[in-house]
Amino acid sequence: MTACVMNEREPTVIAEAKAYSKEGQRAYREGRLDDSMEAYGQALDLHHSIDHPSGIIRNLINLAVVSQAAGKSANAADCLDAVDRYVKMLDVSSGESPHDKDLNHLLIEAGWMRAYLFCDQGNISAAREQLSRTTQRYGTPDRELAGRFLNLEARLDLEQGNPSLALSKSQKALKANQSAGDKNETADSHRFIARSHLALGDPRSAQKAFAQALVIDRQQGRPSKVVDDLLGAAEASKAAGHYNQASASADRALTAARAAGDSSGESRALALKKSL
Repeated sequence: MTACVMNEREPTVIAEAKAYSKEGQRAYREGRLDDSMEAYGQALDLHHSIDHPSGIIRNLINLAVVSQAAGKSANAADCLDAVDRYVKMLDVSSGESPHDKDLNHLLIEAGWMRAYLFCDQGNISAAREQLSRTTQRYGTPDRELAGRFLNLEARLDLEQGNPSLALSKSQKALKANQSAGDKNETADSHRFIARSHLALGDPRSAQKAFAQALVIDRQQGRPSKVVDDLLGAAEASKAAGHYNQASASADRALTAARAAGDSSGESRALALKKSL
């Protein structure tokens, strides 16, 4: 009898959980990170109440993303640990039969997020190992995630002083992200292309790529990325010997950082202005 009741409840519970997830996404885009975490947490609780695997894993990943954006990397890692524990429980109950396509997609995304956390912590080798382990275990990222993986690989290449390889990967990532319609990752691709050109001594190409990233980041409402783009444009102008243009971009970055409450961006902008 209980199973029948649960089956009747599931569509209503899932619909309610999706509404909370949409609110979490909206709050995240608007920079209301605490509200986003609360909404995703509500969605997670509802999915847990009917033991809905894809909903549980999706909202744990969502919470990891928002926690990382809020500077709470330990909380983000805890969310991914919860994914791992839940998947192990699923594997035990199912006799480790292959996951369905949707669940596999989520586990590839969770693996990417874990690698992203390692990269943010400066642990480049662990990030690369995580990407490799994820693809070995769950397969090649699909069309939606391919560009995201390439972007992270380009970032790792830049961190390790290999801008030529980073440029190649970020250019491939740009095409993949544009094809997938992922605007945030498309902007990130432009930024990694710009950073690669700058490291390779081509500030003019870097300026163009930073400008392309800036347009998208403004449209998407990503204040910290807007600051990064403006600072990158200032660095590229400085490298090209255009000091007045560099100073103007640095001023814009400083204004944007102060408006966003981005103390790190403000410090970087001030340091750049002093160097001109």
